[in-house]
Amino acid sequence: LGLTLGWARDRAYPCIDPVFYQWMRSMLGVFGFLGVIMYNTYFSDWPFRKVLLLGQFVYFASNMMDWVWVSRTNLELGLNDRLFLFGSDAIQPLLKKLHLMPVYVLAARLCPENVEATLFALLMGLSNFGSILGLYHGVALLAMFGGVDKPEYRHLPAFVFVRTIIYLAPMALVLIFVPHGSPNDSFDPDTGELIPASASKKAGDEPSKAASFTSSKSLDEEKDPSGRGDIELPTLPPQ
Repeated sequence: LGLTLGWARDRAYPCIDPVFYQWMRSMLGVFGFLGVIMYNTYFSDWPFRKVLLLGQFVYFASNMMDWVWVSRTNLELGLNDRLFLFGSDAIQPLLKKLHLMPVYVLAARLCPENVEATLFALLMGLSNFGSILGLYHGVALLAMFGGVDKPEYRHLPAFVFVRTIIYLAPMALVLIFVPHGSPNDSFDPDTGELIPASASKKAGDEPSKAASFTSSKSLDEEKDPSGRGDIELPTLPPQ
């Protein structure tokens, strides 16, 4: 390992032990599972837009850690390289689950009957298409910068910085395509919109009040069919 990474150590580049790196990679599933637990515990009642915007911003901040790492700013701050590798491998799988869970819940709310499998396949296809498209865009961005080759990696900090800034772009798409509402809202199939839980609850209370009024009125009519109530008519004295 020392002979292999000698050129990196001479340039003060990150030198991560492969055993430590593989241990971190093996923990990705655990961090993803923690992301599911965190969403169900703290974010399941949040509006769709709010949780997606928060997740995307934290994802942007976690990728900014890569820029601090490759620019070697962490050495000036006295921070070890392993800390940044741990943060990147731990936070990103967790945030990925926080991104996917609201999408699955929203799809379940809006999905018509008998097309659940088709909708799930469509979501997975779009997710894979977006991942592959992102890889091609990354290759094109590398070609634009150039000079991101070992052993110097001259333009690597600039490349990572631009890549991180691009992570802010999906936040605008969330405001455009993600509807208002939360997982607690109900779906109206006639209008295709989400009905807030408070409004649906209020609408559910009104028929019950009307029903109780109708039932009480019918009981009164059964007691007094004439509708005159308990009013007694005056009687004439006997002659």
